[in-house]
Amino acid sequence: MKETAIIDPRRFPETQKQVLEDLFGVEWFLSPPRKRHPAYQRWILCNELLSRDAQIRLPDDQQHLREITQLVLDNYTLVQATGGSLVPFELGSLANYGDERVRRRLKSVIREPTQFLDVLTELSYAAWHKSRGHRVRAFESEGLPDFEVYIDGLSLPLVADCKRVRNSTTERRFRKLVEKANKQIKNLGKPCYGLAVIDISEKVQNLQDQSSGMPQEVAGICAILEQSLRQLYTSVSGVLVTWGDNILVPMTDGSGGLLCFARQHSQLLLHKTPKRKLPDHQDPFLVAHTVMLKVLPS
Repeated sequence: MKETAIIDPRRFPETQKQVLEDLFGVEWFLSPPRKRHPAYQRWILCNELLSRDAQIRLPDDQQHLREITQLVLDNYTLVQATGGSLVPFELGSLANYGDERVRRRLKSVIREPTQFLDVLTELSYAAWHKSRGHRVRAFESEGLPDFEVYIDGLSLPLVADCKRVRNSTTERRFRKLVEKANKQIKNLGKPCYGLAVIDISEKVQNLQDQSSGMPQEVAGICAILEQSLRQLYTSVSGVLVTWGDNILVPMTDGSGGLLCFARQHSQLLLHKTPKRKLPDHQDPFLVAHTVMLKVLPS
């Protein structure tokens, strides 16, 4: 099932900046500067756009469209995960995702540049399930997976451990991610379906239209991960690979504008001999987000 959000180009810099400030606090962005942190870089982008009345200028800003739509896609799922409002676009409370111990865990790791994107992947997948009416319970302890999901019709909970890989991630590192997810799911010590959720968007960040099928870059990474799912790591029932792409479509109204789509795709890789096999019906596990931004020439 796909879900689409349409962005108001006149208000999005203000609303996206507000989501970041609600999550981190305004003071965090002001002192000291945190130039390496992805959230700070996104905050600066919003300020730049606000300084020119939220105008995206073509063709000068075309190179930033992917960054802009990815920002909105991530913030969209933050709003969902925290029980916020999509109209108006406002962050909710982390209390809607987990208890005080979970909130302390998230608050401590989102300030680390290398862990912030992992948190976004966790909250994004949790938000997807919450939007489907599934019950999500987050874990707070180190050494455990991120959360478990109760889905009507499944005899066991789905337990997810989420990571967003970097552009420099090696083949060996992908196997280590599956190994770590397996260990943390096993540490939980309860019957469940185990899922390693790996977002490879940064690794394949230059993808465009995928209408011809799965891109070669994604297929190559899936092949590496499938090698880990034959005999080893049997607490992992499967790996959900997620990634994004961008499509720019010229508007047909003669304005010279563009429709910019940022989409999140997923592919489920099943373990050959897991302790607990995932049900054949895979729709409850797959993710398909789309955000659309309408951009007019300045």
